[in-house]
This record gives sequence, structure tokens and C-alpha cells, in this order.
Amino acid sequence: MIIIVIDNFHVVDFFGRNLVDRDKFSKSDPVCVVYSKNMYTNEYIEEGRTEQVKNNLNPEWRTKFTVEYHFEERQVCYIGPTFYKIYRQTTLCNL
Repeated sequence: MIIIVIDNFHVVDFFGRNLVDRDKFSKSDPVCVVYSKNMYTNEYIEEGRTEQVKNNLNPEWRTKFTVEYHFEERQVCYIGPTFYKIYRQTTLCNL
């Protein structure tokens, strides 16, 4: 993960290394999903996801996320590469 700071915003760039291969006939098709936690409802909200990178266990996603940063405020997020074909069921790793 690469972070570039611009004023109160961070531009975040993601990559994965040595992801688990969950596909039987080829390599996995990973997607990186970013969630932020709503501190009032205690629920995670999907902020966005990257493009699918086909047949690659070491993806470098082109999609970048701009995240607002609040100094001295706790901001909770979950970032995880997932297997594209069964997106909602399998997580390749937790970061």
C-alpha cells in the first residue's frame, strides 16, 4: 500500500503479494475492497473497490482511493483483497 498526503486527504494505492490461489483451473482474480467503519452505527460501509486483475497472485491495482484524514480522530477501516468470482464469500487475507 502506498499513501500520498495532500492537505487533509490521502491518496491510497494498493498492491498484493503472494495471495492465496483459490481458483482450480487458473490463478485467482483478485479485487481489493476498502471499508470504513461508521462510528455511530458500528457498521462497515464499502467505500470502493479496485478493478479485477485476472490470473494474478501479485496484483498491482490501478484504482486509487482518496481518503479524508481527520487529525487526532480515530478512523477505522478494513482493507482486503478478495477472490472475484465469489466476492462476498471468500477473503484471501486480512490487512
